[in-house]
Amino acid sequence: LSETFLFKDMTTDEIKSFQRDLYSIANTINQIAKVANSRYSVSHDDYKYISDTLADFILKFERKIYSRQK
Repeated sequence: LSETFLFKDMTTDEIKSFQRDLYSIANTINQIAKVANSRYSVSHDDYKYISDTLADFILKFERKIYSRQK
């Protein structure tokens, strides 16, 4: 991101939504990591899910940021 994003510019509902999304992603990654540690590997499907979920979250967040700058 070329500009600094300030959370103070977000509404309370937007911040709560952002936090829920982050917690959900973190929880999913932790669950997959527990399985990976027990098996010493990660399935391709799990890796792809993490990758796709994080990419979608980042794009969604960037769209919110850039839509505010117009």
